[in-house]
This record gives sequence, structure tokens and C-alpha cells, in this order.
Amino acid sequence: MADVISWSLHLSVREGRLDEFKSLVPEMVESTRSEEGALVYEWFLSPDQKTCHIYERYASSDAA
Repeated sequence: MADVISWSLHLSVREGRLDEFKSLVPEMVESTRSEEGALVYEWFLSPDQKTCHIYERYASSDAA
């Protein structure tokens, strides 16, 4: 596990663009699933739906 790399992102969703953002999420998830070495890809919206939190983990920095 020493080579595992991960990051946590906090993205602001622009006012009036929530539906557009939600329509892009499936594409984001699917593209990550097809990446060799991707171990985890999780996302959720804050209760006020203004911030998206994304956590990604890869088997190595080469995979990321």
C-alpha cells in the first residue's frame, strides 16, 4: 500500500448549474472506472448542494 496515491477535491457548484453538473457525473464516474489502477472514486454533494466532494485513490502515482 505504500505506493497508493489519493486526493480529495472540494468543488463549488455554480449557482444555476446543479442539473448540468449532475448530468456530467455519470460520465466522470465511468471514465474513472475504465482507468487502470483506479481503486476508489467516490463523490457526494453537500446538504446545500453547493459543494461536491470527490475522493480518488489509485494503485500508484503511475496509475494516477
